[in-house]
Amino acid sequence: MRSVRRALRRTLSVAVPVALAAATAAASCQLMQPDAKTDINGQWTFDAVQSCATGAPCPQSHGLIVLVEHSGALSGTAHITGEPGLAADSVLVNGFKNGATISFVIATCSLAATVFQATPTTIRGSYDCGTTTGTWNSVRYSNPAA
Repeated sequence: MRSVRRALRRTLSVAVPVALAAATAAASCQLMQPDAKTDINGQWTFDAVQSCATGAPCPQSHGLIVLVEHSGALSGTAHITGEPGLAADSVLVNGFKNGATISFVIATCSLAATVFQATPTTIRGSYDCGTTTGTWNSVRYSNPAA
């Protein structure tokens, strides 16, 4: 009987943590599904890092963007310094929001992202300026509706 208890304890000591880890991972995946009902209107800080060779300093851009979405059309403004392709004091053009996917153009660069929350506090995506590419991250600065 003792050997059965010991075997059961050993099995449970391994099985329970594995089951909890699996349940936690499954819950995390469900939370990270794209959200088509996103509210991205407002001011956002903007940080971008150009893709570059390992070990090389990577050019960066920083600034503020304002996003305004209305019936799938995305407009706004950008005030960004840094990498030449992204550096701009300009209007966002060719912007659209389709479900959880957003895309727009700043200066000569196309930016895209998938939004994962109904009222996101961050947006992460990628950009392509033709000769350079990279990633970008925005943090909600303020919300005009708030």
